[in-house]
Amino acid sequence: RPSTSLPDPSPRSRPRGGRDRLCPRSGSLRQRRHRPVLGRDDHCQGRAGQLRAAGGRRAVARDHAVRAATLGLPLTLAIIGGLPEQFVPFVNLYKETAKKWGRDMSALQLGVNNHVYIGEDSQKAADEFYPHYAMMMNRVGRDRGWPPLARQQFDYSRSPKAALMVGSVQQVVDKILYEHELFGNTRFMAQASIGNVPHKLTMKSIELFGTKVAPVIRKEVDSKK
Repeated sequence: RPSTSLPDPSPRSRPRGGRDRLCPRSGSLRQRRHRPVLGRDDHCQGRAGQLRAAGGRRAVARDHAVRAATLGLPLTLAIIGGLPEQFVPFVNLYKETAKKWGRDMSALQLGVNNHVYIGEDSQKAADEFYPHYAMMMNRVGRDRGWPPLARQQFDYSRSPKAALMVGSVQQVVDKILYEHELFGNTRFMAQASIGNVPHKLTMKSIELFGTKVAPVIRKEVDSKK
């Protein structure tokens, strides 16, 4: 737990409202101690605000799943490429490990994160989103050795069982429910601010998610409980 004797962040670095605190951290990879944590206070209040993120290389994702289950922490999967079904083994490992350690399975929390962009028209949404998404992915890819993102690859990533949630309201609803069938996740996080998509378009996508997508998802999931 953080020391109460730590100084507050300077006014220049503190977000408006002053709700954030300093959390000490140490580790072999990132030695960043006493750095401000931006967001909710419960980041610094025991385990209530903690979760373990898993993604990237398979060995790393597997280790994160085991670690989260062992500590009794929620797990969040970042599914930003490929096929969601490829993550099923990690979820099964997480649940099996939690059960092995005697965790309360009914209290187990699993989140899923995808890139999301929603439009009134599927093709128009894809055409709006692709240039900005490709620019971002290609910039990251230059450092990681990825080939440039072709439009054909982008369109495949939008297919019904692939990871990218770009299209109409119904397409995004179907893909979120498909992932829920795969994982039984208790939370879905839509990563809505991606690349240099114009702010107006991003806000429209968020509006459609909140007013059209989320109510349908809640109703469908609740009906199956």
